Amino acid sequence: MISQKLKDKILEYEGWNEENKKLHPEIIEIIEEEKLFKLFLPSSLQGLNWPLHKIIDCLEEIAILDANVAWVINLIAGANMFAGYFNPSLLEKINMQSNFAFAGSGAISGKAFKTKKGYKVEGYWKYASGAAHANYFTANCWLYDEDAEIILDSSGKPLFTSFIFDRKEVQVLDTWETLGLRASSSHDFKIENVEVPKYQTFDLTKASTWSNAAIMSFPFATLAVINMSAMIIGIAKGFLKEWENTILHKIPLNASEKIENQAYSFQAYTKVKEQFQQEHDKTKKILEEVWTEQKENGSVRDENLKLIENQYQKCNGTCYDLVTTLYPLAGMNVVFQKNRLNKIFRDFMTATQHYLVHPQNRK
Repeated sequence: MISQKLKDKILEYEGWNEENKKLHPEIIEIIEEEKLFKLFLPSSLQGLNWPLHKIIDCLEEIAILDANVAWVINLIAGANMFAGYFNPSLLEKINMQSNFAFAGSGAISGKAFKTKKGYKVEGYWKYASGAAHANYFTANCWLYDEDAEIILDSSGKPLFTSFIFDRKEVQVLDTWETLGLRASSSHDFKIENVEVPKYQTFDLTKASTWSNAAIMSFPFATLAVINMSAMIIGIAKGFLKEWENTILHKIPLNASEKIENQAYSFQAYTKVKEQFQQEHDKTKKILEEVWTEQKENGSVRDENLKLIENQYQKCNGTCYDLVTTLYPLAGMNVVFQKNRLNKIFRDFMTATQHYLVHPQNRK
């Protein structure tokens, strides 16, 4: 699914990424060569035009190797989908042939004041994953008129719109000091009194100009759950693989038998592994069925959107059970930060804090 060249570089620079809190330039170069930041874009927008289940398989495969690389690709590629909502002037400014990378926030935590030329913007946004590698930032702002009065819609609710800013128009703040996903560079950013033309706005509440492309008309809320779940599943797979390679055949301190020969530990291992594999197989099957419906009908029935979301959340639960069951069986070596299983565990526990995969979403 992904090239051997990318695999090799991900493994080579895993430690470098974490120490430097960003991805190595050689990894970024390959990502751009292979158009992985355009993973969710149709060919009409210079994208790979892959079916959704192939995209998800790709993200899971990368997350097995290094969650940081998968996270940055996922979040930038997802933000790059916004290009499908841009007006012609904005598309010309971005240059769709270029290696553009968007980072940003979905929170409406900015203010945009109308001016004669467009808007004057200020605000502060959190968790812009991939900030170290982005050349544009997207952000949502409440709209104010020229008298600094908030603008309301016909029902009396405040209006907001989405903006895109050149990197030089924003201040990226070094705020991402975390347990895991340290190389995802999910920093905060702020904007202070930056004036932008009106064409640097876009509206995600309306259909995309490229909505005839299946990926662009697929419900974004459901896609977000699927994408984030691919991170959880891929990291859990990576944890399981490393655990089997380094722990399963080990004789723990003060023990006389390998883990695989200890009844309690081996039974715990086989139980959580089988539960995860069963739910993951079911999830993959439903995803392919949902994507077939999307391709054939141009939409997916609400009950099937809910079905795939619920199934992914159920699968996420088995991932959590797998990691938290196997980690305590791994012994003392895994408490050291340089231990690879420790790093994967930290990445997993950080990723599972995302609101889209919160335990309350599991039905």
